[in-house]
Amino acid sequence: MIDVECPNPEMRSLIHRAYGAFSSVSSDGGGNSEWKAVIRVVGSLPPHIERNLEVDKTPIPVYSNGNVLEIDGKWFNGCIDIAKKVAELSCPVAVHPFDSLIRIVYINSGASNSSLLVHASAVLIDDKVWVFFGPSGAGKSTVAQAAGSDSLLSDELVGLRMEGDLSLADGTPFWQGQPISAALGGLVAVEMADNVHATLLEKAEGMRFLWKQVQIVGLDAGGVQSVWQTVADIVEKTNVFRLGIARQPGLWSDIKKTLVA
Repeated sequence: MIDVECPNPEMRSLIHRAYGAFSSVSSDGGGNSEWKAVIRVVGSLPPHIERNLEVDKTPIPVYSNGNVLEIDGKWFNGCIDIAKKVAELSCPVAVHPFDSLIRIVYINSGASNSSLLVHASAVLIDDKVWVFFGPSGAGKSTVAQAAGSDSLLSDELVGLRMEGDLSLADGTPFWQGQPISAALGGLVAVEMADNVHATLLEKAEGMRFLWKQVQIVGLDAGGVQSVWQTVADIVEKTNVFRLGIARQPGLWSDIKKTLVA
């Protein structure tokens, strides 16, 4: 959770609509969350952003200035003090700047706490979370749509973490995720194919596939090393599969039969 201070009522409403399950939004930022964000509304939307709910996936430059991370989105800017757990953002009324800010908060605050974000979809199967990862176009959203919204935790970024010897997955605010945490059932590198089939990967190969989708924006060398170790720990505790899927009737049933045999 993050407490958000924003005097502008339109922006507050927008954040609550998109991220209400993961943030407490008010005019004064009152709350008991570990993190606080202060938002000042300035300027207007650029021509390439047609709707204030639109999220632009173009990477945002992040610069390190001592203990503070600075973000420069050209039409918005902000800073994040990881040590003080305070973030500031100046932007027009739009989701994208806040989305960019909290992604960086998640990535950098998690690096020292055995947690990370991975580009993936996450689905509950028998009370465990199965994480389907891969580059854009690999089939993650196809899996998410086949699974249905009731069991979907996230269809963009998924939180992974170690808690003692247990590997866990967390829903995130990104793309209407749900604030649900559960034990990790499996990691799945998904790709489009002619039929549904799966192969269990060796640990080193699973690590290689997964690392390509781990988010490390704004991390220094020490942070990247910490995340690398967390990924290694998670892969050691969890089976990693390579899954081929095809758009076909009964896809979700076939996926479950293939993975949870």
